[in-house]
Amino acid sequence: MSRADAWVITFDGVRAFASGDYAGAPVFGPGDAKGEQLGLNVAPVTEALRRAAFPAETVGPAHLRWPPDLEVPPELKFPCGVLVLLRQALRMERNVWTEGPVTLHCYCATSDRFFEVEGQERGALLRGVFRATVRNKPEDAAEVVSRLVAEEARLTAELKRITREEFDQGLRYAVTPLFAGIVAAPARSE
Repeated sequence: MSRADAWVITFDGVRAFASGDYAGAPVFGPGDAKGEQLGLNVAPVTEALRRAAFPAETVGPAHLRWPPDLEVPPELKFPCGVLVLLRQALRMERNVWTEGPVTLHCYCATSDRFFEVEGQERGALLRGVFRATVRNKPEDAAEVVSRLVAEEARLTAELKRITREEFDQGLRYAVTPLFAGIVAAPARSE
């Protein structure tokens, strides 16, 4: 039997995990401890991802300033809240979840309205958010922040909702918030 080097990692210095495809061949770590197969559903990996992705303390929206050289979409009124949610379809087939289509949902909140942004306007909005600068001081937009919080909870529940037919087909939806921010007007050039 021949031996070959394998990539082995540990999260706690005790359990070893084989990183790679070794076609079922046993992999050993330090001290000849048998390495388990590494994957996203392994407890130490999911715990590490949760620690990295989800802060322990409550966080609020990003506070940004619209880029001065980018045209403002016609429906945007500053300050505005921007909420971006990802919806992924999941289907149970033969006791295994399979991933389905993913859709991106973008919304704007102003002091007087809340609306979905689609098509070319969504592209313009996202380009503005990607190029926006971080504000030194948060915008005074308590009403917009409150609206974003309420609408995020409502939309998450709404986007997860399934029909009886979808239920019978084993279809479910996962909804992930990707971004929440308050966008202020571009800085005035003097």
